[in-house]
Amino acid sequence: IHTSFNIQMGQKTSTLAVVGAVVGTIIAPGVGTVLGAKIGAGLGATADGVEIASDVFGKKPTLYSECSRSDRYLRVKRIRVRSIWLGHGSVAAVGSAISGIATGNPLTHWWVEIETNDPSVWFCAQFAKPDLELSKYRYRSEVTKRGCACGGRNTNCDVTNKHTYSPGHRTMGEVEDMMEMYCSYNGPYNVVSNNCQDLGNYFYDWI
Repeated sequence: IHTSFNIQMGQKTSTLAVVGAVVGTIIAPGVGTVLGAKIGAGLGATADGVEIASDVFGKKPTLYSECSRSDRYLRVKRIRVRSIWLGHGSVAAVGSAISGIATGNPLTHWWVEIETNDPSVWFCAQFAKPDLELSKYRYRSEVTKRGCACGGRNTNCDVTNKHTYSPGHRTMGEVEDMMEMYCSYNGPYNVVSNNCQDLGNYFYDWI
């Protein structure tokens, strides 16, 4: 999830709100505080179940995997790297612009949807509070629901496909091993250089 530093999701006061206030004040006196408050409130209202507080930075991620021993032999039929806005409407757009300036990242959450050669087995790979998870589902819609939930949204929002690829030769065992290595070698979650977008791009390049 892409946010600015030290955001306590679920609260109306955040670093992003302060940045919005400063930028808005420069542009037009009296606008900044209102704009910052709207952004902070919008993020707080849409971040249900999302906790990325300042104390998680520096913690080495752990992989939580629901890939069973038998699942490891399944072949990866197709992957889709997907994303959603973290916020609603104009709040998300303005917040993304400010966050992009401050951190180089827009306010979006990315996840990887994994379709296997078993039509009843799907996986969702993503950063989640702030560890990595490889969760298992029976339907594609459930993967979308989980990805949106980690972005603080429900499924009634626009989902964008960033990358799609059909590897044909990768197994779920290789996916699980790759994610374990990602935890070991890429260090803790970092809003600038090791976040959900980086994981999505890494996954796509690796697959």
